[in-house]
Amino acid sequence: MKKYLFLFFAFFFSIVAYAQLEVKPDSFKEVPGFVNINTDIYEDDNNVLYAVIKVNTENINDKERHQLLFQGNAATFIELEYKVGEVWVYLSSKPATYLKISHPDFGSTEFWFPFDLEPKKGYEMVLVNKAFQLSGIGYITVTSTPKGADVFVDNERVGVTPYLSEVINVGNHKISVSLDGYKTVAKRIVILNGNEEELEFNLVPEANNKDMPHASTKQLNGKFSVSPGKQVVFSQGNLQYNAAKNVWKFAENQWDYIGLNNRNISSSYDGWIDLFGWGTSGYNNNNPYYTSSESKDYAMGKNDISNTNYDWGVYCKILNGGGKKWRTLTSNEWMYLIKNRGTKSGILYAKAEVDGVNGVILLPDDWSENNYHLNNPNNKSGGFHNNRISKNDWNNLFEKHGAVFIPAAGVRTWDSVDFVGTRCSYWTASHCADDRAYCVGFLDGVLYQMSYYYTRSFGNSVRLVYDSE
Repeated sequence: MKKYLFLFFAFFFSIVAYAQLEVKPDSFKEVPGFVNINTDIYEDDNNVLYAVIKVNTENINDKERHQLLFQGNAATFIELEYKVGEVWVYLSSKPATYLKISHPDFGSTEFWFPFDLEPKKGYEMVLVNKAFQLSGIGYITVTSTPKGADVFVDNERVGVTPYLSEVINVGNHKISVSLDGYKTVAKRIVILNGNEEELEFNLVPEANNKDMPHASTKQLNGKFSVSPGKQVVFSQGNLQYNAAKNVWKFAENQWDYIGLNNRNISSSYDGWIDLFGWGTSGYNNNNPYYTSSESKDYAMGKNDISNTNYDWGVYCKILNGGGKKWRTLTSNEWMYLIKNRGTKSGILYAKAEVDGVNGVILLPDDWSENNYHLNNPNNKSGGFHNNRISKNDWNNLFEKHGAVFIPAAGVRTWDSVDFVGTRCSYWTASHCADDRAYCVGFLDGVLYQMSYYYTRSFGNSVRLVYDSE
């Protein structure tokens, strides 16, 4: 549930050329006998009672329904409640005179109420995506300079440039092209029956070769059970991203993190960040540099991101990823690794300082106690100071034998960074609620699993794995 004070002059939108949304004629009417008795959504911040509009949708799926944006007059408060096949719009009965409904793919429509809304009463209307009312097929021709780029229609690869489609269904489509070393470019088009659309893309290099970052690839060898019969290998370090160059990489060392420089996060920042909102792989415009509090800017819905393009490991081309099939552990896998797996030594983890960096050591299934004596292992109340390990000892006695280090890289709340050096907070692939997701976290003296109170807009660390064969 969200509340907004909509100031009409404060919002500007880029709407596709073909507006596809329409309020079905004569569908707006009062719902006889309806009275809003929902005490949680009863009045706005100015104590003006809400009216309720039940917006039924046609040819709009659940995900698209959650991406709808509703605006009203200046000083109109709006709250939303999502139902099956519809959105209930609670809005100030005064001064509401119209409702503007927008969608990033379908354009926008404005509906002016034919009469004054009354407080507490209910109304209904039908919102239609007109593109699906059309039928037939068309064609597209896609060319690029340079040629040989992969062509995607609605995020599905269909060929390489120059590309001529056999047929394409009438309606709104996203056409994108991708070529290694060049920025991915996308356009939206509307196909009408019998038409052929020609699209030409002039690709821009991601950066000059001399400006392209380089990163060494290092293979860790420790294997960790995340469920009975399944083991994984961790990446060499936390995931990092450069927005100006659109490049992903793993940190050079396991203890490396960006820290307070995450405050510089932006779409043009030519530096590295490593605290991300949930599911911000860049897929479906869920970009890793987003700092907004809007759930629509992050992976949405009541689904995990496992095996989807919202998972950083699945979608992102990682500079030093070594061609592995990377992925994000689920919440259950993290908990099995930390609490339930059986190991040769019986040691699962230990709080520590590695080369002066606070964090948690994870020990592989075949770890031997003879490798190094650890104080207070498997102790969730232990402090980072219990084990002080030099860089030399880490390289020769820990990493050499498969140990993994999770640094306390802090947490980002929009563009504010806190708890650097005192809190490990790592995303899992598991959803919790519509605007929340599970993390696994470690504090000095505490081991915990965070849940509902971490919204998807918060910036947490990402540490990827691949499945061991």
